[in-house]
Amino acid sequence: MGSAALRDLSRAAPGPSGASLRCAHDLSLSRARVLLHITRHAAPPNPVAQPQEYHRHLPNLFINTRHEYAEEDRLTNAFMAVLEHADRVVLAEFLSLVCGSSIGLDEVAEVSFDLQVAFKASRPDARIRTSDITVVIETKRGADLDEDQFRRHWTHLRDSSSRTVLLALTGSNRRPPQVDQLAKRNEVPSLTVAHVGWPRVLELVCRLKADFPAVTATGLLLSQFEEYLRHLGYYFYEGEIVDALIEYGTAMKRVVEHERSTVNQLIALLRGLADAVQSTPEIMPLEWEIKSFSGRDKVESDRVNVHYLTADVPGLENARYRVLPFLAGTDLGLKFYFTCSPASDFEPMIHWWAEHRQEIESDCGPFLLFGHLDRSIFHISRELPQEDVQLLFAGAPETITRVGESIGAHFIKVHEWIGRARRG
Repeated sequence: MGSAALRDLSRAAPGPSGASLRCAHDLSLSRARVLLHITRHAAPPNPVAQPQEYHRHLPNLFINTRHEYAEEDRLTNAFMAVLEHADRVVLAEFLSLVCGSSIGLDEVAEVSFDLQVAFKASRPDARIRTSDITVVIETKRGADLDEDQFRRHWTHLRDSSSRTVLLALTGSNRRPPQVDQLAKRNEVPSLTVAHVGWPRVLELVCRLKADFPAVTATGLLLSQFEEYLRHLGYYFYEGEIVDALIEYGTAMKRVVEHERSTVNQLIALLRGLADAVQSTPEIMPLEWEIKSFSGRDKVESDRVNVHYLTADVPGLENARYRVLPFLAGTDLGLKFYFTCSPASDFEPMIHWWAEHRQEIESDCGPFLLFGHLDRSIFHISRELPQEDVQLLFAGAPETITRVGESIGAHFIKVHEWIGRARRG
């Protein structure tokens, strides 16, 4: 039948609603041809010798697509597209993997591909039919099968008179127990139950990819499907890794040693800042501590691992002054701020501050942030000017003292505004 899995990626049987499962990728054969044209006319000069670099600049056929359907369905559709439109040897190798013996297919052999096949009591994800064999496929992203669903597929296929394979295609190379249970029954000689893991498919794709130049349609499809499978988290053991593990371990050891040395220097800097803040004239009695935090930053929503100075605000429970070094891209920075949580306990004060924000900012300097980080945290912060940041992290003692005294003076002003807000 030669259905256009890449043109439509579906060929779906009508579902319960009567609507066909349309292309989960919104992917067309014309798009694949455009990408193939790009590879022929805009690729690096030696695509055969450098296939990874060759395809790196291309959009992925299977990843960069609309997510209208479950990833499991999209994965099935993508795989059927590869099997249908790649060189016929790719399909023959896959069928041989499924059957455990060599399956030969010539270029003119009639093969049909179907998705979401309508059985009487179930709906397998895909079906491949040749003149010699039919493979009915149930795919799963994970390692487990739905036992009842898989058994219903098997029950329907028991009436098959021609050679048929019911294939479980799962996320693990470990055979699901349902496959072994049905295989042992062996009630119908023409019906076989088999299992293949996506890691084995990835291994097959990588092996076959080496046989096809990157400028060919098959080379393109295999390369992009390999990238898609790795994007979904599938891998396979590719051989000797002793050298790689030693290199990785050595690099990690250097990272840990560098982290330890750098953190010690940062802690020393923070202690110097704390001493300088405490030396501010008319300083309020703050007990500064150095703490660390590893998690998601409330402001930038990035994963962070930081050390910072923190002190409880005198007379105000669940409120703190903090000094936080940070890295934005490749630029170092230093924030100093007041924070309180839960914000609901401070609503009268926060409301008063909002009414007097212009006066507060005129007195305390321009704010980086004035408001709620989320529903529970209120935050007022400033950022050290970049020229001072460079001098500070360069370790100049006079800069540490000057910056610490400046931060201390800022917190004194903030504390005065806290008192005014509380008095109303």
